Amino acid sequence: MHPPPTAGPPTTYAAATDRLAARIAHAHALAGAGGAGRLRVLLRDSADSRIALGAVRLLGADVLAPEAMERTAADAQTADLIGRAYALFPGRPDDALWTDSDTFAVTAWRDWAAARLLARHGWDLLPHPQPATLPADGLSWQPWSARMAQLAPLALPGLDSPVHRAAAARRTDLARGATRAVLRRDHATAAALGRWLAVLPAEPGPDRREFDPAPLLDHLRLFGDVGARAGLDVRIGLRLLDLVRR
Repeated sequence: MHPPPTAGPPTTYAAATDRLAARIAHAHALAGAGGAGRLRVLLRDSADSRIALGAVRLLGADVLAPEAMERTAADAQTADLIGRAYALFPGRPDDALWTDSDTFAVTAWRDWAAARLLARHGWDLLPHPQPATLPADGLSWQPWSARMAQLAPLALPGLDSPVHRAAAARRTDLARGATRAVLRRDHATAAALGRWLAVLPAEPGPDRREFDPAPLLDHLRLFGDVGARAGLDVRIGLRLLDLVRR
């Protein structure tokens, strides 16, 4: 996950991020409501625009989830606000919060996803090339699935990368990780891995064992109290399944 922006109490940024995640997760938002409206409301309701932009930075590519779902372009105001957020909080690799190479790789991939979604619609605002390394590459399913949960913002239509191909090749490990997370009541990890399983093509990976994420995502939706960011993963996962079934 991203280290939090450092100019304010972490709980303040977390609350703003939760508010934005809840707005994006709203059914009308995932059906294509205007991104600029979502972000303007966040800025209007925040006493500190820096905190609001920090929330945009922390959610990253997920700010553009509705546009990715509906294959619509991000408008100029949305692109500008995302660019401002990344300029304000660039996430320097020499920051003391970067404790290992996998942490840096996760953040680099998440930044790449946001940049790629913007670039798809002509907004070349974030200079983040595709990273050269894969987090937890070659490790057993437990640490690998934990890292993949952190990479859930990549699980959106229109994105393709070695991370997506690794997910497709290790579909059963995603299912194992999701099952383990449910048993441990780790709803955030379960939702993130369920989202990955929802975005993968219907064709099973090399091990030829499929896992239907719909019961998992429905369970988390009905459970209710999973938190705003996990709730966003659940809504995105369910919306992905709806799109596949059209």
